[in-house]
Amino acid sequence: MRDYLKEIEIVGITMVYQEGEICRWSLDWLFENCDRVCIVLDNWNKETEDIVMEYKNKYPDRTRVAYSDIKVEKENNEKSGFIKIRFVFNQGRIRNFAAKQVREMHEEKPIDMLIWPDSDETFIDEFPRHLENFWNSPKQYMVLGFIQLYDNFQTIFYPRMFPHGRVYKYTPELDTERGKTRCLHYPYCLKRGYLAKNTLIHVCALNEKYRKQKEFTDNMNFIDNLKRINAKVWILPQDVRRMKASEIAEYNQAPRKYEPISFHEYIENKEKYDAQLLG
Repeated sequence: MRDYLKEIEIVGITMVYQEGEICRWSLDWLFENCDRVCIVLDNWNKETEDIVMEYKNKYPDRTRVAYSDIKVEKENNEKSGFIKIRFVFNQGRIRNFAAKQVREMHEEKPIDMLIWPDSDETFIDEFPRHLENFWNSPKQYMVLGFIQLYDNFQTIFYPRMFPHGRVYKYTPELDTERGKTRCLHYPYCLKRGYLAKNTLIHVCALNEKYRKQKEFTDNMNFIDNLKRINAKVWILPQDVRRMKASEIAEYNQAPRKYEPISFHEYIENKEKYDAQLLG
């Protein structure tokens, strides 16, 4: 369990679907750092449900599992891209179902802070210090900037993703259908949040298996897409999880201290860069 902010009640929540082992990145962090964890299954498969129940059985007194009541046309799950299209179309309702679970948990025991990552996200090791700074600030929610991995924890690419809301000083008024995009939920969206760039790690491209899952879910090709947008790649000197956000910023934020290579260069000369990692 955590060694920080022990005086407050921190609850974590994430929503899982058919991602299987990928969800362990989020769940492991939440159970390590939160007093209680809520897991919402929406459009799930048995493999993912079994993983969720593994955590439920391991942490029975700290876990709430809820099954989304949003309709699913199961036969369409075999179509590439359907899972994402359905989620995007129903996102507000699905998230509000999740918010309802948290509201009930709050009635059982008051919640001070809610941490709500996606199931394919985790955080850098320094993140607890950012949580402490946020808790001691007047801000009501945190907006986190992404770190996108490719192949390993030392290779990152420019995310082209705007920061998303992920941490909230909890209020039962939380309403995902009245908020804005990027998880800037109501009433938090009425004020500016606490921005912490380079703290949220997106693991969906960490290995070939994860990429294939993401490609099917989103109906896209990872390599073709990154070449098309001329993605920028950095080979870091160490595991990104062990680095500070300020150190990561020297690579992927202007003014950059370290220049990137193109994704095309990385893919075409992958053996060279893999050898560089091995030292």
